Amino acid sequence: MTNLTPYEFLRCYLLQQFNRHDFAKIWCDGQANKTKSNNTYNPNANTKTIHIKNKPNLNLEISFPGYKTKITNHKVTYDYRVSLKGIAISHANIIVDLYNKAIQLQDRAYLLNDYLLDIAERGYDYNRQQYMAFNQITAPDSSLLNRVEKIHSSIGKQFGRKGNEDWNYSLDELSYMIMFIVLQEDINYPPPHYEGRKMPFARYLEAVYLAQHPQNGTFNLKDVFLRTLAHHKRPIPYKLDGLQYYS
Repeated sequence: MTNLTPYEFLRCYLLQQFNRHDFAKIWCDGQANKTKSNNTYNPNANTKTIHIKNKPNLNLEISFPGYKTKITNHKVTYDYRVSLKGIAISHANIIVDLYNKAIQLQDRAYLLNDYLLDIAERGYDYNRQQYMAFNQITAPDSSLLNRVEKIHSSIGKQFGRKGNEDWNYSLDELSYMIMFIVLQEDINYPPPHYEGRKMPFARYLEAVYLAQHPQNGTFNLKDVFLRTLAHHKRPIPYKLDGLQYYS
């Protein structure tokens, strides 16, 4: 696998782990045991957890098969949960962290744009030393978390507040969580037919742009989350000066 790009390598690694632990069999066995008492949820969802080895030695884990797993005509749609320090992390948590960093970095928020484009393209080979300032940010305040919680409630969703409370992600934490969370899109919706990881990276870039341009007149924080949680359509990219998408 030496000639693989970082994301190709991670994809192969994760699929090997899933196959080694019988991802599909665990899910199918659970589907056969669904009952009204468990609200028809697959009782085997997220029952297998593996630790992801990483250079910073983060407590990074992946649990599977996730609730959104599907198997149709022997094709598996892999769903899994990424956790750090025992706390499940979602796209929404990543967006909150990026938005908070962008607000505090102010004129240096361009570093986040550079970082996202860098890590989207190069994965763990990104230029780490260029973004060490991210470690100096303070955690999101309660007003921001309350706002995000209210947005989620208004659209019938739950926000995992523990994934951001009293916690500014370090550069290493943010990077590894992003790589494994967006990897799910590369596995299930691979390019060129689908957008793969371009989809979540677009939402991350929109969150950073919004922090820099809160009165942009086109979209607000609720729109970012609505577009993040859109499962049945591909949001059309915004055409705004200064908003550079991953391509």
